[in-house]
Amino acid sequence: MKPITRFPIAVLAALLMAAALPPRVRAGTPSMLPGMPPEVKSLRDRILTGEEYGKLIRLWDGYIAKHPASAVAYVQKARAMRYEGSASLEERAKLIEKAYEIDPDCPEALAAMADRFSYNAGDEERFASFRKAEKLALRAVRLAPDWPYPHFTLWSITLPQGRIADAERHLGALIDKGGIPAPLLDFGYNMLQSARPGAIIFTNGDNDTYPPEAIRARFGIREDVSIVNLSLLNYPSYAVEALVRRFDGDGPVTEKEIRRWKKEWNSGTKERTFGIFLMKKVVDRAVEGAWKKPVYFAVTVAPEPLEYASSNRELEGILWRVIPGDRPAEGEEEIGIDAARTMRLYHNRFRMESATDFSFPWGARSAVRRLMSNYPAVLWMAANEFGRIGDEDGMRDAYREAIRMLRFEGDGDRAKAYAKAWGAADPKNPEPGQLIDKELR
Repeated sequence: MKPITRFPIAVLAALLMAAALPPRVRAGTPSMLPGMPPEVKSLRDRILTGEEYGKLIRLWDGYIAKHPASAVAYVQKARAMRYEGSASLEERAKLIEKAYEIDPDCPEALAAMADRFSYNAGDEERFASFRKAEKLALRAVRLAPDWPYPHFTLWSITLPQGRIADAERHLGALIDKGGIPAPLLDFGYNMLQSARPGAIIFTNGDNDTYPPEAIRARFGIREDVSIVNLSLLNYPSYAVEALVRRFDGDGPVTEKEIRRWKKEWNSGTKERTFGIFLMKKVVDRAVEGAWKKPVYFAVTVAPEPLEYASSNRELEGILWRVIPGDRPAEGEEEIGIDAARTMRLYHNRFRMESATDFSFPWGARSAVRRLMSNYPAVLWMAANEFGRIGDEDGMRDAYREAIRMLRFEGDGDRAKAYAKAWGAADPKNPEPGQLIDKELR
């Protein structure tokens, strides 16, 4: 059996994609009517090309020309413009304000206005802006009580204020109203199960933050784990809650340090966000051994934050663990996987049924489907690691599972590539060849 080398960072960046993205909505919006253009789904549901978003802009432009009093149409156009990427914040804001002016009882207009206030506030006016956002979002909830969208915003503005009970109530509402589908909930559960006791998990956006937080809040699972969203970490009050109070004051940093660093950051050259700055402080202490409890990144975290952990990281389940010790010299940046623990988690702890649920509306553009592609990528890494150390049974098990998931996803090319790699590493085994010859043609 041929040994297989460990994994250069550049290769892994292409395999483990950042599929968790910041925008929102899951259920259909309440004001959509027959005859309207297609709804502009949130990136947490569906990801289109710039050209496709441009087409949606034109369709909603045409609808607005015929129905200028449709508030939801302006909101839909503003969302398409946001995702298409060419319109300014001011242009989109005017459309949202127009929608609210036309119909202040339109739930979508209220939610869009709430989002504006929740995201576009500086330090000085932040909490006053949060109060405005909360009032608008709560009104949207009253008008459309089955619509989950406003609860995403309500969680993100109550938590930084230290209103933990309110924040957890909104997470529970997201589950109750179907705002987080089963594959995402199970992905969040599997993130939590991947973590060792007392861990910190840095996350990137909605799809890797809301599910594990909702599971913790609703079901009390893995309450020892602190989920730390890198965007919300820009708020010192959130940072104190996530990195200090959740550890009963004995966290990786102190509240006094957070407040001091924020003042220094405000007066200095801002080459990165305060959240990234603070995350780096935590990672450095983990690498240096000053913080003994585990620190992780979700596999969905974008490459830039991961660079701060350099190659002092190893995959465990669907989390990157920060490894204490000296940083490798330049040119030696190779990172690996705890393959044995990953496969024990996969077989014994992970909830995987929803990842291959025939009834789920996957679709070629599904953001949830993209998130699920992390599973076969992790299994492929495990298979290669087992091959490297000469564990034939482990390698074959991991390859079989990876190929099974890829076949379900309809990714025949990738499945065939995995089977070829398996055959090269395991030449005496006819199974990968049979897969290529009979099933993956």
